[in-house]
Amino acid sequence: MPGPGCPLSPPADARVAIRVISLEGSAQRREAMAARLAALGLAFRFFPAVDGRRLSPDDKTRDYSPSRSLRLGLGYVSPLSDPELGCALSHLAVCRSLLAERLPAALVLEDDAVAGPSLPPVLDALAEAFPADRPAVVLLTWAKNYYPASRRPLRDGIDLVRMYGASYAAGYFLTRAAAAILAERLHPVWTRADDWRRFRGFVPLYGLDPHVISHDDGQASTIALGGDRRVNRPKRRWWWLQRPDWMVRRVWYRLGEWGHRLRHRVKRQPRGACRLDAMRRDPAPPRGP
Repeated sequence: MPGPGCPLSPPADARVAIRVISLEGSAQRREAMAARLAALGLAFRFFPAVDGRRLSPDDKTRDYSPSRSLRLGLGYVSPLSDPELGCALSHLAVCRSLLAERLPAALVLEDDAVAGPSLPPVLDALAEAFPADRPAVVLLTWAKNYYPASRRPLRDGIDLVRMYGASYAAGYFLTRAAAAILAERLHPVWTRADDWRRFRGFVPLYGLDPHVISHDDGQASTIALGGDRRVNRPKRRWWWLQRPDWMVRRVWYRLGEWGHRLRHRVKRQPRGACRLDAMRRDPAPPRGP
């Protein structure tokens, strides 16, 4: 029988395992999430989140590299907050679990994700389009910016697009091959779990238009941002003259980003374009990207 952390056991032939990241003490959030997924007939397991507030100094030294963000010129000179670090380690642990269990693919959810009847057929289509040995991450939340020329039909009015950047990790699909890449490249942690734009250099990133997962706005996040992501600069005029090395990296990085957007005509997805209604269960077979 499934334990309290596993309300529904996935069938043996399930192609997409579902893992819900949640702090072990978040009983109310777990109950709400379990009810939402049970209503969709989806089998899932809760995955215990890492509580960043309880990490020891030795844990942080082993699992976190704040200097790498500075070297890359990402602007995160102030260290990640404890909740941000715990969130990143939680998603990293899910990738390692996917590899250890040799699962072909997984849907990773945070416990404030909200999905409708469109989610099960979308998962079926993604499992058909992306085999386990093909690296791919597909965001099911708001894709923010994407390449319009990459648009391909996936299923019943929902298109698959190559993603430029996004800032949410509440719901995404990934293959075993992608999990192997992320597990290797993201440890020790050097950026936030939802900083997808930084990951596109080593794993193909896709999104859905319209997207099919949103957030539960009625619940405050238990994985709070905390801290200031911006540079911890002194409160005086011309402060940037004291950090010319950082400014050169930052300006060079920004110029490259703007040039990339213009060259590829990156498009912004409307934030409200979310598909939570039901769709047909027998459309034409999906086309791979």
